[in-house]
Amino acid sequence: MIEHTSIIEALFQIEGRGCVVVPGIPREPNTCVKIGDHVYILNEHGDCIDTVIRGIEMIRAQPRLEGFPILLPKTILKDDIAIGSQLYIVEQSPCDGTHEKSHFDIGENVSVRINARNTSPHIGKIVEKIWHHKYQLWYYYIHDSRDRKISKRYTAADFLPTKQSTEPSDAPQPRNEAF
Repeated sequence: MIEHTSIIEALFQIEGRGCVVVPGIPREPNTCVKIGDHVYILNEHGDCIDTVIRGIEMIRAQPRLEGFPILLPKTILKDDIAIGSQLYIVEQSPCDGTHEKSHFDIGENVSVRINARNTSPHIGKIVEKIWHHKYQLWYYYIHDSRDRKISKRYTAADFLPTKQSTEPSDAPQPRNEAF
């Protein structure tokens, strides 16, 4: 059993879903926190809220957040928690490599397979990969050749490996001129 701690910096109430706690799960190597893992929130007065993770949220913020925000059950409201409270997350089963090995690694060049789900031809480099416990698959995020983030998550089935460099070329391109 592993415990992760952080200080709550922000809270959001999502109507019909529950309270989101930021930063939530710290970005640490080999962290495998899952939905259903126990959470303890200790406020400055010593009161403790004992609950579970209902969801793991993705917030695209700049600069990048120090952790992954977590969704708490609907019974816990934003008003029940104070900013500055200590958050303890108890990882029930440590990362032991039981999930499927990733098909692609960060930094690997890929091209997007054109199909019904992907209609735009992108070539890029994988910059982030996330294991989705519920669906038991890896999600990947890529940057294109100009280092622009493609705002879509892909699975391994969406990619074709490529040896082509994703670096923009400054070399002059050959011209086809008719004489």
